[in-house]
Amino acid sequence: VGFVYSKTSSKTVKQILQQQHCNSTPTPPPLYTMAPTKQQLLNRKIKAASSTKSKRIKPHVARYLKKQESQLIETSGKALLLLKGQRCSESLNDVLKDLRALKSPHAKLLSKNNAISPFNDETGVLSLEFLCTKNDCATFALASHNKKRPNNLILGRTFDRRLLDMVELHVTRYKSLSDYRTAPKKRVGSKPMLLFAGDVWHLDEEYGRLRNLLIDLYRGEPVDKI
Repeated sequence: VGFVYSKTSSKTVKQILQQQHCNSTPTPPPLYTMAPTKQQLLNRKIKAASSTKSKRIKPHVARYLKKQESQLIETSGKALLLLKGQRCSESLNDVLKDLRALKSPHAKLLSKNNAISPFNDETGVLSLEFLCTKNDCATFALASHNKKRPNNLILGRTFDRRLLDMVELHVTRYKSLSDYRTAPKKRVGSKPMLLFAGDVWHLDEEYGRLRNLLIDLYRGEPVDKI
Protein backbone atom coordinates (compact mmCIF):
# COMPACT_ATOMS: atom_id res chain seq x y z
CA VAL A 1 0.00 0.00 0.00
CA GLY A 2 1.43 3.33 -1.01
CA PHE A 3 0.56 6.87 0.14
CA VAL A 4 1.08 9.92 -2.00
CA TYR A 5 1.13 13.36 -0.34
CA SER A 6 0.90 16.35 -2.58
CA LYS A 7 2.33 19.78 -1.70
CA THR A 8 -1.11 21.34 -1.56
CA SER A 9 -2.49 18.74 0.87
CA SER A 10 0.47 19.18 3.27
CA LYS A 11 -0.16 22.92 3.42
CA THR A 12 -3.82 22.34 4.13
CA VAL A 13 -3.06 19.98 7.00
CA LYS A 14 -0.59 22.49 8.46
CA GLN A 15 -3.14 25.26 8.30
CA ILE A 16 -5.77 23.07 9.99
CA LEU A 17 -3.37 22.21 12.82
CA GLN A 18 -2.50 25.86 13.32
CA GLN A 19 -6.18 26.78 13.38
CA GLN A 20 -6.93 24.08 15.95
CA HIS A 21 -4.05 25.30 18.10
CA CYS A 22 -5.34 28.87 17.97
CA ASN A 23 -8.83 27.75 18.88
CA SER A 24 -7.53 25.72 21.82
CA THR A 25 -5.73 28.70 23.44
CA PRO A 26 -7.76 30.03 26.38
CA THR A 27 -9.33 33.45 26.02
CA PRO A 28 -8.08 36.12 28.43
CA PRO A 29 -10.38 36.89 31.35
CA PRO A 30 -12.55 40.02 31.03
CA LEU A 31 -11.36 43.22 32.62
CA TYR A 32 -12.67 44.00 36.09
CA THR A 33 -15.55 46.43 36.05
CA MET A 34 -17.31 47.96 39.02
CA ALA A 35 -20.76 46.56 39.70
CA PRO A 36 -23.57 49.00 38.84
CA THR A 37 -25.56 50.51 41.68
CA LYS A 38 -29.31 50.14 42.14
CA GLN A 39 -29.80 53.66 40.82
CA GLN A 40 -27.80 52.87 37.66
CA LEU A 41 -29.77 49.66 37.07
CA LEU A 42 -33.02 51.58 37.47
CA ASN A 43 -31.83 54.22 35.01
CA ARG A 44 -30.93 51.52 32.48
CA LYS A 45 -34.39 49.95 32.75
CA ILE A 46 -36.06 53.34 32.32
CA LYS A 47 -33.85 54.19 29.36
CA ALA A 48 -34.58 50.82 27.73
CA ALA A 49 -38.31 51.29 28.27
CA SER A 50 -38.25 54.79 26.84
CA SER A 51 -36.24 53.75 23.75
CA THR A 52 -38.87 51.26 22.57
CA LYS A 53 -41.34 52.81 20.12
CA SER A 54 -44.14 50.37 20.87
CA LYS A 55 -44.38 51.33 24.54
CA ARG A 56 -45.51 54.70 25.75
CA ILE A 57 -43.65 56.37 28.62
CA LYS A 58 -45.78 56.56 31.75
CA PRO A 59 -46.26 60.00 33.32
CA HIS A 60 -44.51 59.12 36.60
CA VAL A 61 -41.55 57.70 34.66
CA ALA A 62 -41.29 60.91 32.60
CA ARG A 63 -41.38 63.01 35.78
CA TYR A 64 -38.68 60.87 37.34
CA LEU A 65 -36.44 61.19 34.25
CA LYS A 66 -36.84 64.95 34.22
CA LYS A 67 -36.08 65.16 37.93
CA GLN A 68 -32.90 63.09 37.59
CA GLU A 69 -31.47 65.26 34.80
CA SER A 70 -28.58 67.56 35.65
CA GLN A 71 -29.64 71.18 36.04
CA LEU A 72 -27.57 74.25 35.31
CA ILE A 73 -29.11 76.04 38.31
CA GLU A 74 -30.05 73.73 41.16
CA THR A 75 -33.36 74.65 42.80
CA SER A 76 -33.15 72.15 45.67
CA GLY A 77 -30.60 71.50 48.39
CA LYS A 78 -27.68 69.17 47.74
CA ALA A 79 -27.07 66.12 49.91
CA LEU A 80 -23.69 65.80 51.64
CA LEU A 81 -21.65 62.60 51.81
CA LEU A 82 -19.24 62.41 54.77
CA LEU A 83 -16.26 60.06 54.43
CA LYS A 84 -13.33 59.00 56.58
CA GLY A 85 -9.88 58.44 55.14
CA GLN A 86 -7.53 55.63 56.00
CA ARG A 87 -6.86 57.36 59.33
CA CYS A 88 -8.98 60.00 61.03
CA SER A 89 -8.22 62.03 64.17
CA GLU A 90 -10.69 62.82 66.96
CA SER A 91 -11.02 66.47 65.93
CA LEU A 92 -11.91 65.46 62.37
CA ASN A 93 -14.45 63.00 63.72
CA ASP A 94 -16.05 65.95 65.53
CA VAL A 95 -15.97 67.93 62.27
CA LEU A 96 -17.84 65.20 60.40
CA LYS A 97 -20.41 64.81 63.18
CA ASP A 98 -21.03 68.57 63.28
CA LEU A 99 -21.39 68.70 59.50
CA ARG A 100 -23.94 65.92 59.68
CA ALA A 101 -25.83 67.80 62.42
CA LEU A 102 -25.83 71.02 60.37
CA LYS A 103 -26.91 69.31 57.13
CA SER A 104 -29.42 66.89 58.68
CA PRO A 105 -31.48 65.25 57.21
CA HIS A 106 -29.60 65.81 53.89
CA ALA A 107 -26.35 64.22 55.06
CA LYS A 108 -24.98 60.70 55.21
CA LEU A 109 -21.95 59.68 57.31
CA LEU A 110 -20.12 56.48 56.36
CA SER A 111 -18.42 54.79 59.30
CA LYS A 112 -16.02 52.67 57.23
CA ASN A 113 -12.49 53.98 56.54
CA ASN A 114 -11.58 54.49 52.89
CA ALA A 115 -8.10 54.58 51.32
CA ILE A 116 -8.91 57.47 48.98
CA SER A 117 -6.42 60.13 47.83
CA PRO A 118 -8.18 62.21 45.16
CA PHE A 119 -5.27 64.66 44.76
CA ASN A 120 -2.66 61.92 44.24
CA ASP A 121 -4.22 59.50 41.75
CA GLU A 122 -7.19 59.20 39.44
CA THR A 123 -8.46 56.10 41.25
CA GLY A 124 -9.43 58.25 44.23
CA VAL A 125 -11.47 60.54 41.98
CA LEU A 126 -13.28 57.54 40.48
CA SER A 127 -13.99 56.17 43.96
CA LEU A 128 -15.48 59.50 45.07
CA GLU A 129 -17.67 59.68 41.96
CA PHE A 130 -18.87 56.11 42.53
CA LEU A 131 -19.70 56.67 46.22
CA CYS A 132 -21.47 59.97 45.51
CA THR A 133 -23.55 58.32 42.77
CA LYS A 134 -24.33 55.29 44.93
CA ASN A 135 -25.50 57.43 47.87
CA ASP A 136 -27.17 60.08 45.67
CA CYS A 137 -25.08 62.97 47.03
CA ALA A 138 -23.80 65.94 45.01
CA THR A 139 -21.31 67.20 47.64
CA PHE A 140 -18.79 65.37 49.79
CA ALA A 141 -16.36 65.88 52.68
CA LEU A 142 -13.35 63.58 53.15
CA ALA A 143 -11.46 63.73 56.46
CA SER A 144 -8.02 62.14 56.85
CA HIS A 145 -4.97 62.41 59.10
CA ASN A 146 -1.35 61.44 58.43
CA LYS A 147 2.17 62.68 59.08
CA LYS A 148 2.50 64.78 55.92
CA ARG A 149 -1.06 66.12 55.98
CA PRO A 150 -2.37 66.26 59.55
CA ASN A 151 -6.06 67.11 60.13
CA ASN A 152 -6.77 67.25 56.42
CA LEU A 153 -10.29 68.02 55.17
CA ILE A 154 -11.29 67.83 51.49
CA LEU A 155 -14.53 69.48 50.38
CA GLY A 156 -15.89 69.01 46.88
CA ARG A 157 -18.94 68.75 44.67
CA THR A 158 -20.02 66.87 41.55
CA PHE A 159 -22.07 67.73 38.48
CA ASP A 160 -23.71 65.11 36.26
CA ARG A 161 -22.07 62.41 38.47
CA ARG A 162 -18.59 63.74 37.64
CA LEU A 163 -16.19 65.64 39.88
CA LEU A 164 -16.58 69.40 39.38
CA ASP A 165 -14.12 70.90 41.88
CA MET A 166 -12.63 70.27 45.31
CA VAL A 167 -10.45 72.06 47.86
CA GLU A 168 -8.05 70.81 50.52
CA LEU A 169 -8.15 72.47 53.96
CA HIS A 170 -6.07 72.16 57.13
CA VAL A 171 -8.14 72.20 60.33
CA THR A 172 -6.57 73.86 63.40
CA ARG A 173 -8.00 74.82 66.82
CA TYR A 174 -11.42 73.40 66.02
CA LYS A 175 -14.27 73.81 68.52
CA SER A 176 -17.22 71.47 68.10
CA LEU A 177 -20.88 72.16 68.72
CA SER A 178 -20.66 70.28 72.01
CA ASP A 179 -18.33 72.98 73.38
CA TYR A 180 -21.20 75.48 73.22
CA ARG A 181 -23.62 73.84 75.62
CA THR A 182 -25.73 76.95 76.17
CA ALA A 183 -26.45 77.36 72.44
CA PRO A 184 -29.85 76.12 71.23
CA LYS A 185 -29.99 72.90 69.29
CA LYS A 186 -30.20 72.98 65.53
CA ARG A 187 -33.70 72.59 64.13
CA VAL A 188 -34.52 70.55 61.05
CA GLY A 189 -34.51 72.79 57.99
CA SER A 190 -32.53 75.64 59.56
CA LYS A 191 -29.40 77.03 57.89
CA PRO A 192 -26.16 78.38 59.33
CA MET A 193 -25.11 82.00 58.83
CA LEU A 194 -21.82 82.42 56.97
CA LEU A 195 -19.60 85.48 57.42
CA PHE A 196 -16.74 86.10 54.97
CA ALA A 197 -14.72 88.93 56.49
CA GLY A 198 -12.07 90.71 54.41
CA ASP A 199 -11.58 91.83 50.82
CA VAL A 200 -9.58 88.71 49.98
CA TRP A 201 -12.82 86.74 49.61
CA HIS A 202 -13.86 89.03 46.76
CA LEU A 203 -10.51 89.92 45.17
CA ASP A 204 -8.67 86.59 45.16
CA GLU A 205 -9.93 83.99 42.67
CA GLU A 206 -9.07 80.96 44.83
CA TYR A 207 -10.82 82.40 47.88
CA GLY A 208 -13.82 83.31 45.74
CA ARG A 209 -14.06 79.72 44.53
CA LEU A 210 -13.88 78.46 48.13
CA ARG A 211 -16.61 80.92 49.17
CA ASN A 212 -18.84 79.69 46.35
CA LEU A 213 -18.23 76.08 47.40
CA LEU A 214 -19.07 76.76 51.06
CA ILE A 215 -22.27 78.61 50.14
CA ASP A 216 -23.29 75.75 47.88
CA LEU A 217 -22.46 73.24 50.63
CA TYR A 218 -24.57 74.92 53.34
CA ARG A 219 -27.36 76.24 51.12
CA GLY A 220 -30.00 73.69 52.03
CA GLU A 221 -33.57 73.74 50.82
CA PRO A 222 -34.84 77.02 49.27
CA VAL A 223 -37.27 79.00 51.44
CA ASP A 224 -39.86 81.35 49.92
CA LYS A 225 -40.85 83.07 53.17
CA ILE A 226 -40.17 82.93 56.90
